[in-house]
Amino acid sequence: MAKAKTPVRIDCERCRHFTGQAFWLKFACAKGHTDKDPEHDYLLYRKSCSDYSEASRPELIFLRRKSTFAGGEAMKRDALQVKRTATTLRNLTAEAALGQYLTAAELEHFRAAIAALDGLAPDLTRAAKMGERYREDHQKAWQTRHEEEMLRLVAEALQDAAPDAVMDMVDDLRDFSRNWCSTPAEPGDTPQRASVAIYQGDAILRALAACRKAPIPANVRALSVELGEQIERMRQGDRRNTGGWADFIEYRRFLALQRKLVASASPLPDPDATA
Repeated sequence: MAKAKTPVRIDCERCRHFTGQAFWLKFACAKGHTDKDPEHDYLLYRKSCSDYSEASRPELIFLRRKSTFAGGEAMKRDALQVKRTATTLRNLTAEAALGQYLTAAELEHFRAAIAALDGLAPDLTRAAKMGERYREDHQKAWQTRHEEEMLRLVAEALQDAAPDAVMDMVDDLRDFSRNWCSTPAEPGDTPQRASVAIYQGDAILRALAACRKAPIPANVRALSVELGEQIERMRQGDRRNTGGWADFIEYRRFLALQRKLVASASPLPDPDATA
């Protein structure tokens, strides 16, 4: 009786749709499969999968290094090292070098190694290009999420996204960063300063100047993102009991009252008119 064959397992890590991390045994699939699927016996192995597509070597190199990827420079250096190694082996096996001392079988081993390195170098170069695109896409996605979160903070704080409201808050924030300090709880205590510091030439002031010059949507968005980052920093300041978000809100009330009193004050009489 013929022995039943052991079914071939599909290695998900070798599939171009795998988006997890094999090193951390984290399963993720671009086609929506999960590690809870019934045919799963192992985390990264399946009995069958209609969406399985074998990754090319450049794709596999990139996928395996994606979890620690910081750009394609490392893979470019690897490709250069592989090319140099292949060149060194060619020089060593040349007739004028060591080739005359090697047997035919040994020379064949060297030629096989050189051919393998010649094939690996362009694959590493292609994997590096994939990595560069991945990094760019990752950075763009992160920047988009970051900007949306900052805009949400501003909208939550102002309840009014009009350009004038945003610019007024930035003006108040600059005043707060320069002038606010806490009242010492005990004699001799050092007053706490604001949890934000805005200096001449900072990005938020450049964005403010651009917005005043041309309050177009792009400039207002850029200023709102900068303001959102300051709001986030102030909220962290609240947790440290320094001049944070609650202190800034109170300071804005003080400034609003101050402006109201100045606007309602009667002008001094003209001495020449009463003479």
